[in-house]
Amino acid sequence: MMLFFTAIDKYTQFREFSCQLNLIEDGFQVISSITSQGDVIIKAHVIDGDGHMDLPVEVFDGSSFIEPIQQLREQWQEALANPVKQRTDHELILLTHQRIRQHKTRIDNCILTIDRLERLLEETKERISPGVRRFRLISHYQRIIANYQYQLTKAQACCESTMTQLNRIAV
Repeated sequence: MMLFFTAIDKYTQFREFSCQLNLIEDGFQVISSITSQGDVIIKAHVIDGDGHMDLPVEVFDGSSFIEPIQQLREQWQEALANPVKQRTDHELILLTHQRIRQHKTRIDNCILTIDRLERLLEETKERISPGVRRFRLISHYQRIIANYQYQLTKAQACCESTMTQLNRIAV
């Protein structure tokens, strides 16, 4: 892995640096130590094999990277050593039933809303005399009804899919 960076030193001279690294954190430490001496990093990038990565120079403020990266490494090692607990089939079945209930509630709400909007649409057709206002209201209600019908179809499909998942789990 190679680190390349450009800095402006305290005498306002541009300086080009490069070094070979075993660990990226060593490179971070090199750049940070140069910044702590008063130089300003203009650009920095790492080349590793076929990969190339520009580094955000604003993070190099002269502070050490060793301790934060070590803490991060320890957190990752702990996370990898303690994998997430797998849910039991019983837990999955309970959660899937809950999801089905949510889908059914959404379906019921869509049906209720569509029914109410269709009644409003009919009242508008019966009570409002022909004209621009009537046309706009009818168009408005029809668009809303179409939107809820789409949502209803989507909720029904999700419910069916979730029930299929439940059947696979429960077997």
